[in-house]
Amino acid sequence: MTQEITLPVAELKQALPGFSKLVSKSRTLPVLQSVLVQRDAQGIVTIEGTDLDAHVAYRLKDAQAGKPAEVLVPFDTLTKTAKGSSETLTLIPDGKDKIRLRYHIGNSPVEQRISCLETKEWPPTPKITAPLVALDPHFGATLKEALQCASDDSSRPVLHGACLDVTDPKAHYVVGTNGRVLFAANSFGFDLKQSVIIP
Repeated sequence: MTQEITLPVAELKQALPGFSKLVSKSRTLPVLQSVLVQRDAQGIVTIEGTDLDAHVAYRLKDAQAGKPAEVLVPFDTLTKTAKGSSETLTLIPDGKDKIRLRYHIGNSPVEQRISCLETKEWPPTPKITAPLVALDPHFGATLKEALQCASDDSSRPVLHGACLDVTDPKAHYVVGTNGRVLFAANSFGFDLKQSVIIP
């Protein structure tokens, strides 16, 4: 069974812009300039990024055959390769600190060997043990609108996110503000004991 991991370019182009907001450009911890790509025993492929304060993960839509595998890929290299390639990009582990990227530019196959850090350098992903909270199907779009109204003023960190306000038991709110503009949407019912702010 193969250790190759295949990434659909269309999905990469959707996911990577979100990672670019988090993946560090810092030279002090080079591992934070990479993303972890892994396939588990069920064939689920995920891409993870972190800046140590926050973690983000994207799961590919389709499972793929193959034994469990994981590689660290420099984020800039993955982004540039995905922009110029068509259909799929294949990651092939090649020793402890090398991987091969196989992809197509137009109809021409290309294979590139790049250096990478060992996966043991990757910081552990925090495990969430709290019970899951089911959310309304419209919550994602509402949260996005609320976050667009959030502040980036360093003197007012409480306004740097959206508040899920559960003080009114009849109607829970999603609220975002920068102190001048206010976004509020109600008619939600969150299974929360207290209000929370999502950064």
